Amino acid sequence: MELYEFRDLFSNLTNFKKNEFHPMVWINGEPEIGNNVFISGFSLINAKGARVSIGDNCDIAAFVSINCADSHKRCIDLSEEIERKDIIIKENVFIGSHCFIGGGTYISHHSVIAAGTIVKNLKIPPYSLVVGNPVTIKEGYYQDKLRKKMDNKIIPYKKPTLGKEEIAAIRAIQSGWLAQEIEVENFENEFCDFLGLSHGYAVAISSGRGKPAERRSLSTNTIL
Repeated sequence: MELYEFRDLFSNLTNFKKNEFHPMVWINGEPEIGNNVFISGFSLINAKGARVSIGDNCDIAAFVSINCADSHKRCIDLSEEIERKDIIIKENVFIGSHCFIGGGTYISHHSVIAAGTIVKNLKIPPYSLVVGNPVTIKEGYYQDKLRKKMDNKIIPYKKPTLGKEEIAAIRAIQSGWLAQEIEVENFENEFCDFLGLSHGYAVAISSGRGKPAERRSLSTNTIL
């Protein structure tokens, strides 16, 4: 039997809807599931009667229960109703296998819920590692690690690179202007002199930008 045939058969024999994740992922109600979300088999998402939201780029392992409903009070005659509370899981959250995420839970972005952890009626801060029963929240556990990773990827903006030629051009460094203004204008004028043009017909540009329009207008003879 093909995988999609099994999925259809399972859906027809139960009240769980067909889903894009796995034929043995059981989805009840209408959860909000973002983009690039992975859910392994034998996991349950119950959004019947409350809001369950899972953000982009989340990874939910096998045998995870994300359940907005709690019926234990009704079962032992303490209540006539099933208690239902919202569950919000923000983007880039990993939930390990055999976890239980109960109603009233808010998990902030870039957090990890370790395998076997029970989380209910808690607000988890960003970048946290959540472990154990009873639960322990290691707030900000991943923040420095992620910051260092991002710092290594960032290209410094407007940070000058000074080599031998720049150091030799001491007048540019002494002027205090490394990106624009007087020394650039001097260069433009010297370039015009070299070509036998009037000053103002050469414009030095960087990053695709020319000089502000109020300083000069470009004629058809301008050298770029």
